[in-house]
Amino acid sequence: FDHYFCNWLLGQQRRPCPPSFDSTYHAPIMLQEPVKAPEARRFMSLGQFVFVAFFLTCGGPFGLEDAVKGGGIFLTLAGLVVLPFIWSIPQSLMTAELSSMMSVNGGSLVWVWRGLGNCAGVANAYNSLLSAMIDICLYPDLIVRYFPVHLDAAYKYPAKIAILCMITIFNAIGLNVVGAISIFFMIMSLSVFVVEIPYAVPLITSVDYLQLPGQMDYALLVSVLVWAYTGWDALSNFAGEVKNPTKTYPLGIALAMIAGSIAYIVPIFISYTLLPDPEQWGSEDALMTAAVKATGPKTWLPIWVSLAAVLANSGQLLAGMAATSRLMQAMGSSKNEAGISIRTLPKVLGHQWERFGTPVSALVVQLLVSSVFCYWDFASLVEFLNLLTCFRIALELAAFIALKYREPMAHRPFLVPFGLAGAWSIVVLKSIVLVLLIGTVAAKYPIMVALSVLVNVIIVGIAYWAGGSSRDSCIGGKVPEEIDDSASIPAVFC
Repeated sequence: FDHYFCNWLLGQQRRPCPPSFDSTYHAPIMLQEPVKAPEARRFMSLGQFVFVAFFLTCGGPFGLEDAVKGGGIFLTLAGLVVLPFIWSIPQSLMTAELSSMMSVNGGSLVWVWRGLGNCAGVANAYNSLLSAMIDICLYPDLIVRYFPVHLDAAYKYPAKIAILCMITIFNAIGLNVVGAISIFFMIMSLSVFVVEIPYAVPLITSVDYLQLPGQMDYALLVSVLVWAYTGWDALSNFAGEVKNPTKTYPLGIALAMIAGSIAYIVPIFISYTLLPDPEQWGSEDALMTAAVKATGPKTWLPIWVSLAAVLANSGQLLAGMAATSRLMQAMGSSKNEAGISIRTLPKVLGHQWERFGTPVSALVVQLLVSSVFCYWDFASLVEFLNLLTCFRIALELAAFIALKYREPMAHRPFLVPFGLAGAWSIVVLKSIVLVLLIGTVAAKYPIMVALSVLVNVIIVGIAYWAGGSSRDSCIGGKVPEEIDDSASIPAVFC
């Protein structure tokens, strides 16, 4: 009955209705038992989720120095206040709804595949993977920047490799270890800025917070700010390992967002009060220099700031590698718990280490690829990363709206407020930021934008070819779970 009712409701008699949904397990009902990825163990509590989410989406103010250098403290603080409302909150609401609707690892891949079909699914998968890999490579660079002992250029790259190896080992042990370590890292990395407050308060009235840098760099300013508030959709990558995801996701995301905004705004304001010159914020150690001005060189406070930066970026790297490895595992699995084939990588990457329930094959490959990318510096990586992120988020927004219309009767434990009007508001707000980001980067680096567009055209072309050049494979004419296991990838991966 629900099949015909759904067709009548949607007015799509010529288009197959999405499969009916079981009342207890909200995934498409399969005619045959799918070959599933290994079952994930749900052991991540609300507290652990909040701390992992904090480091996956924030981690502290380290890395924002380039934004102050590019646009001054006023525009940086204004961006940090405004962006949560037009970028983070819409993204987190969408993530909460879709993750509670499809609580499986690699969730953001499933959203696009289920909502938009094969070509969009493949394009989103590879954009997500590439942007996640580049994001991971930002943090070894930042850790080496802030390391208490100065490293010569010859030793910086080996140090980055050693950092990646250590964090990979922590991730191989399991998400419970990642959550526990994240709690310690967060407390140690942020408490130093509380200690700085008494040194900054007497100077507030004498600082010109409207001062602009000698040369404005809007591309760098916008790129760094958007990067700082990106990552909410990556929380869906381990949805299959979260306890009670229908409640944990909305509450955990809200708590992490509040903590993240405070962790950005307060430390940057305090540190700029101690170092009120945007030209000095282009250096690698601006936050440490601010601490030196407070207590003097070779004292306890600059050393603490240095260690806090190392711990904060280690926490972000820890959470990022956890999310990306599960993304790779989902891309290597024949079918996930939702019964949808999203395999776009070799099957070996879908392997799970039974002892700890971790995607060990994906972690090893992630380590090898990241070791190559981390050779480049922070500024050049973050702008290309944001371009890939724009394409990925655009596909996620399209899938979000498509699922609202194609599957209106699907069980959604959490709903974006105000129904379709609320959903469209999210799409419009985030689209404005996407256009602004692409425009500022294109004005400065047109070749970089052209390269990212070319990469996506090639990805979609491969998906179209691998799907048998079928128009239906690109427009969702088939629901994804009906597509053959090897339809979305070249035969060499089968």
